[in-house]
Amino acid sequence: DSPITQMDVKSKSSSVAPAKSKTPILSKTALDVVCILDSSGSMQGTKMDSLKAAVRFVVSTLGPNDRLSVVSFNTSATCMHHLLRMTDENKVKSNNLVSSALQASGGTNIYAGMVQGIEILRSRRSTNQASCVFLLTDGQDRHNLERKISLVKEMKRNGTAVFVFGFGVDHDAEHMMAIAGAAEGTFSYIDTDDTVIDAFGGSIGAMQGSAPLTEIALTLRTAGLLGEKEADQVVINSVEAGHYPVSMAPDLQTATVRFANMYCGEKRTVLLQLALPAVAGPGHTRLISSSVQFSVLNTVCQRPSSSADSGCSCEVERVLEGDERLVNPVRALLVEEELRRVEVTTAIKAAKAAADGGDLSAARAILVDTQTAVIASPAYAVRSKTAKALLQDVSEVIDCVRSHDAYDSMGGKNTFCQTLSSNTQQRSAYTKAGKINMYQSPSSNMAQETAFYSKSSGF
Repeated sequence: DSPITQMDVKSKSSSVAPAKSKTPILSKTALDVVCILDSSGSMQGTKMDSLKAAVRFVVSTLGPNDRLSVVSFNTSATCMHHLLRMTDENKVKSNNLVSSALQASGGTNIYAGMVQGIEILRSRRSTNQASCVFLLTDGQDRHNLERKISLVKEMKRNGTAVFVFGFGVDHDAEHMMAIAGAAEGTFSYIDTDDTVIDAFGGSIGAMQGSAPLTEIALTLRTAGLLGEKEADQVVINSVEAGHYPVSMAPDLQTATVRFANMYCGEKRTVLLQLALPAVAGPGHTRLISSSVQFSVLNTVCQRPSSSADSGCSCEVERVLEGDERLVNPVRALLVEEELRRVEVTTAIKAAKAAADGGDLSAARAILVDTQTAVIASPAYAVRSKTAKALLQDVSEVIDCVRSHDAYDSMGGKNTFCQTLSSNTQQRSAYTKAGKINMYQSPSSNMAQETAFYSKSSGF
């Protein structure tokens, strides 16, 4: 018997108190924001105009306790201004500098921009409660990937969130996705010039509200460790957590999933497959319990906060063979949705490998089979939001492999990369128009909408 169990971790907007403390978290977190922006020659024209508008929007969302720095890079990197508190006076100063000094010329040296950006973070004499980096390019610079990954891993260790943007069809999406993945950050593909402000809006919105949780460790223990003799042999066969690292104890009775950070309103779902021993008769078997440890504003917190609190646990009812409930068993909707998400993500990854190898027919066949499976699934039968969003994802990437030009030259590969990034990390800070928002937090979605409507006012 191998039931599948889903466990959720959520970062809520309500106050979170540290263990043994009743001090609430402030509802608005002061930010340090470093924008690392491509100013190479290919950014000329409407791309640069749209990027400047996006930076102005970010500036408009910040308050006097927030700080902003802007770095530009082409053949080399330039710090346009160091961290400035976003007072009304400094907002004008920043906007004027970006408007006049951010000009398109030269080549693309992403690493130089990243070095300049991390030096700004390293040299802070004081830090705000949270920090983030925006990294945008429209070009290809495949040099120094390991060094770039080392830099964003340092950012991740120090609690800095990373938002990566691929602007236009010509950037190296795999390269940028690798950078974002190493930071557990988001990768957003901006396919039209005028949507860069939407993507920047969603990303700065993700950082609004309560302080992000960092250094999150979700520990899952089988009932065998809880003193229930009949369940001594309950073991964890597998843990599906996408991109996130999982460590398993040798006895397969304890697993820990780690997340670098979670923004206010985000959720992560972990899918477990368990092996259960046979039992003598019907009844309930306790399967697993969970606990979570995390940091918020440099304070370590734990749930449950004491051994007296049982925390979150899961049990299953065991029934005799022939029980009428076994005739047409119904799987929980949330578990069904997660199974479909894993299925879709696995299929898109396989289809991308086929397309990268030039076999578009194989890629399409994989995706069409998966599309058919999603449509036939119980989750889609009840038109669940997750199932509809996954169907959109599959349908979109099917269109991306209609021809070699569509995949290689018209942004198809970029769309594959963004879809894989968001589904393997269950994280997004930007949702394309017409698509269902599956992972974006409420504050991120709201800020993206505000950014979208700001275009009509000439931001």
